[in-house]
Amino acid sequence: MITSPANEKVKYARSLRRRRQRRREGRFVIEGVRLLEEAVRAGCIPALLFFQPERIEAPRAQALLARLRAAGVPCLAVSEPVLRSLSETVTPQG
Repeated sequence: MITSPANEKVKYARSLRRRRQRRREGRFVIEGVRLLEEAVRAGCIPALLFFQPERIEAPRAQALLARLRAAGVPCLAVSEPVLRSLSETVTPQG
């Protein structure tokens, strides 16, 4: 579990908040189960997934996490402070 907001992968994801960085990398950040489901349904496979284990209780979220793991997506558990540092929403979904 990643517990430090100074982790390199966490810092990289936060860097994608800047438009210039998103354009340079050709990547973007999405938050939430519904948006992630829609992206996967549209054929987008995430390069990286952060999640907070305590918040992945819904069967829908668990199924999505299992599907992405099976597809080889790096799924990284993070602590709540790290998730808050990544999120641009007031109450992150996990």
